[in-house]
Amino acid sequence: MKHALKWLSWIFLITAVLYISTLFCLCKIQYNRLPLFYLIMGDYAAPNGGHTYHASLDWNDTVHFDVVVLGASRAQRGYSTVLFDSLGVKMFNMGTPSQSLLNSRILLEKHVQSKNVKEIWLDVVPGLFKGNAFESTSDLIQNWSPNKTALTVAYESKDARALNLWMKRLFCSNSMEQEGKGKYCGNGYVEVNASLDSKWKTEFEAGNFGKETKGFVSFSSEAIDELERIILYCQSENLKIKLIASPITVFSNRWDQMKMNEIIQPIVVKYNIPFFDYSNRTEWNTLTDFYDEKHLNASGVRKFNLDLWKSMSSHQ
Repeated sequence: MKHALKWLSWIFLITAVLYISTLFCLCKIQYNRLPLFYLIMGDYAAPNGGHTYHASLDWNDTVHFDVVVLGASRAQRGYSTVLFDSLGVKMFNMGTPSQSLLNSRILLEKHVQSKNVKEIWLDVVPGLFKGNAFESTSDLIQNWSPNKTALTVAYESKDARALNLWMKRLFCSNSMEQEGKGKYCGNGYVEVNASLDSKWKTEFEAGNFGKETKGFVSFSSEAIDELERIILYCQSENLKIKLIASPITVFSNRWDQMKMNEIIQPIVVKYNIPFFDYSNRTEWNTLTDFYDEKHLNASGVRKFNLDLWKSMSSHQ
């Protein structure tokens, strides 16, 4: 028995050394100015830098904010910290591309308490309920500071690929810088001042929308549980929480939107929290207020944010 355990220990040690050595080489050896890591594992390795990285540098656990926004790219590009600052609301936008509810919870638990934040706005879209979107996990592991938050994201993902990304973070964290779409305006907000992309304008003019006969999102029970965990954490910390469904284009799948609302309604009733649903509002024009099939442009964001703040103020 001792002999077998000894051999198993040696095998484990050798495997670990080979794994670490291989990843180290893949990070340090470059081809076309990129680490070999990207050539071999580039299908899931998020680039370094970009808006998530800049947002993490702007965040400080000791600085007070009135509102922290969580959610995916529609949150990141849909709530203007600049505009709300002009309204007397100090906001931090913690939205990141394809952010899953699991990762929203991790960011919340690691960085937000009642001593530094008054309330949470969670931007809800059907894609949040797919479960653990690895694009979000990859982005946060590579670009969110500090290391302990990224390590928690990697661990809780329960995905072997996350370990590779964590090791890459250690070995070549500064290997490649990339800026995302839009202008980073500070405190996490990304502004895209553009008109509707020509592809979607053509689709709109051809009437290629609103013809879905079913939804495409598989709503995960684990993601629904994560939503409740987010709410319970906020309540335990005496943080106010509001759920918001931001404006959508005619290209959005209405079946998925209806299914999401069916899931959310009993939850907001159960926990007695506000839900501001803009998904059925018609004031936002696909041609003028969006730059692609799902994201508001700068003028659309301003229009939405002013209306949202007016609605929230009247409900207080």
